[in-house]
Amino acid sequence: MQILKIAFNRDVKELEEIVKESLVPIVIAGGDYNENVKEFYKRSEDLMTTGILGISVGRNVFKSKNPDVTMKQLYSIVYK
Repeated sequence: MQILKIAFNRDVKELEEIVKESLVPIVIAGGDYNENVKEFYKRSEDLMTTGILGISVGRNVFKSKNPDVTMKQLYSIVYK
């Protein structure tokens, strides 16, 4: 299975169009670290509404105060 990993450009409508036109599933790169975990969750929820396959996250989980909780919450967002 081929997957395309791209950076999010902050334009949800444009991302929806990219996903719609893509020949392969898209995963969004996690991006910069966000200390505000609620904002991170909200952004992740917004991204998942565009039809992407998922989110590739590193530092937003590993640097969080509770990585286990953050990962479980992110899992529930991606696999709703």
